Amino acid sequence: MTSMSTTRSRTRDLQEDDSRFLAVAASRSFRGSRFNVVWRSCPAGPSCFPLKGRSKSNSTEPFSMSPEESKNPEPAAQPAPEKSPSGEGDSERRRGPRRPRRRRQRNSNQGGSQGEQRSARSADSAPAREGQENQEQRRGGRRRRSRRGNNRRSGGQEQSAPIEVPEDQLEPVCGLFDAQKDGTGSLRFVQNYYLASDKDVFVTRDLVRKYSIRPGSIVDGDSAPPRKRGGRRVLYRIHKINEKAPELHADEVPFRSLLPCDPYERFELETKDDPDISMRIIDLLAPIGRGQRALIVAPPRSGKTVILQKMANAIHESHPEVKVVILLIDERPEEVTDFKRNTNAEVIASCLDEGTANHVRVTEITLERLKRQVEAGHHIVCLLDSITRLGRAYNNETKHSGRILSGGVDAKTLAKPKAFFGAARTIEDGGSLTIIATALVDTGSRMDQVIFEEFKGTGNMELVLSRQLANNRIYPAIDVGMTGTRKEEKLLEPDVYKKVTVLRRVLSQLNPMEAMRLLVERIEKTASNAEFLAKFDVER
Repeated sequence: MTSMSTTRSRTRDLQEDDSRFLAVAASRSFRGSRFNVVWRSCPAGPSCFPLKGRSKSNSTEPFSMSPEESKNPEPAAQPAPEKSPSGEGDSERRRGPRRPRRRRQRNSNQGGSQGEQRSARSADSAPAREGQENQEQRRGGRRRRSRRGNNRRSGGQEQSAPIEVPEDQLEPVCGLFDAQKDGTGSLRFVQNYYLASDKDVFVTRDLVRKYSIRPGSIVDGDSAPPRKRGGRRVLYRIHKINEKAPELHADEVPFRSLLPCDPYERFELETKDDPDISMRIIDLLAPIGRGQRALIVAPPRSGKTVILQKMANAIHESHPEVKVVILLIDERPEEVTDFKRNTNAEVIASCLDEGTANHVRVTEITLERLKRQVEAGHHIVCLLDSITRLGRAYNNETKHSGRILSGGVDAKTLAKPKAFFGAARTIEDGGSLTIIATALVDTGSRMDQVIFEEFKGTGNMELVLSRQLANNRIYPAIDVGMTGTRKEEKLLEPDVYKKVTVLRRVLSQLNPMEAMRLLVERIEKTASNAEFLAKFDVER
């Protein structure tokens, strides 16, 4: 009896607490969430209100107790407690509903109870956690192994270099080395003007470090097929670097450390078999030496293209040991074809339809190649057409400093074109780099005039062409008074220098048209410049 009365008193107390709780809950806002309250049986009557998830109808059932449950409470013997859908124990049911509990349940608005998900996770958490850790370890190991030697830029080509390849699978290859930021590189080919293509040969980081290959070096070796399908061929063996043994390449002095000096050895543009009048006049008025920094100032349609082609052929015929390279920037495609057909030089071109970025890229990689040839002790002649268009390209591609010169030229735009033109030099007891560049004037563009003025004092030889002579069909249209070479006494023999000085004095007394017409007539009557100078009386 005592136990029964105690149970009934506890039931009444809990009912009073529940009534107060419902009154408070009804007066508060639950942020639009509706819940179903499920009454559970226990020896002491309904002792708690476990909450379920949102009902499908989103309706709230009334908080009530059936008459049978209130009149006939359960016996004192406590059966095994039924687990609540929320997955919590009996201790939480005895404590009754709590505010934090309701906040957690309100967040579960995705169609299921968080308690059910939590209980399902906790039931198999131990084996799942062990399996997940083992799987992550296996994946991590694979990721670490795949990252070793991974080369994002080359697409993993460094690992595709075979260790041993049969000789019948090797192919000879010769190309220009272009370095990448990650230490690897590629061999570019002149057929693509040293630009990237699918036929480029990949060079591993080990070979670059072993032989200290610098950008612009000409590498001759054997290439092996890649391991991956669709990949590039890989450089397997190196025979020569810049026409030298690979072991001797590391001992070459860098270009900046070489000692430049004044040109002292002259290029003979006058050929023996078929001497050209234009080349003979240039030999007399503006001799070109090895390492010369020459500037051909030419207005449109003044004959500069023909003069460049004749120079290339004359140097190739008179000095076969000299390598001649023609660099055409922003040029018409038909002009590129004409240079390839009418000259015996290597033509590197970037046509006007390829964009300024391509112009800059071709120029920079060509300059690196020229420097490597000079380091190896070779004599190189580069004919650039034109340095004005090169300045335009750098003006578009260089990040502007905010200081704009006349004509829309940025203050630091011409730094790299000047570096290209200034690379011409003759090395004491070494090779030489001769650059003969054309500068466009009288085009109606203020930018072209500014670019010419910036380069006007940087060269040590100027060949000025006259539009007036070209309009009167007097070729070569050379302005005698404006044409000349600095320190030409180092290029000419003493007696020849004296006779050339007398010739200049005579021609300077005439206007440009009469002077060039007279000079052309006298030279045509002689077979060589030596015969022409022999008729001069030095004592005049």
